[in-house]
Amino acid sequence: MLGNLNILSVVLAFTAMGQYWFYKHIFPHITAWIVWGVVFVPWVTIFTITFCKRPPFGPRPFARCLLFAMCWYAFFTIAAEGLNCLLPLPPDRHFPITAARILMYGGWLTFIPLARSYIYVRRLSREPRPD
Repeated sequence: MLGNLNILSVVLAFTAMGQYWFYKHIFPHITAWIVWGVVFVPWVTIFTITFCKRPPFGPRPFARCLLFAMCWYAFFTIAAEGLNCLLPLPPDRHFPITAARILMYGGWLTFIPLARSYIYVRRLSREPRPD
């Protein structure tokens, strides 16, 4: 399971580039490093908790980290679209807004295995331990 989630984190890193495009055009005066840092939080979270063979903590905090990454990504995707409705973005010659949306919405597909892993880990945390 951890290996699959680690590979999934690469997809989250790739789809965060769509979010980066939106936020970089919505807030052009903010440094690129700050925007990268904000949109890459879900990837960093999933990557760090799945990089090792054993999770760094128990099932309950592990499930919370998965939920945190999904909520962070969902919030910033919805916020990007909402800000785009309020402040329409000018077209970009090099990278069209449609490509950024496809990248950004592709991240929602990662929620399927993340949610399955979350449910699995929550079930594990509720089972009584054999003593």
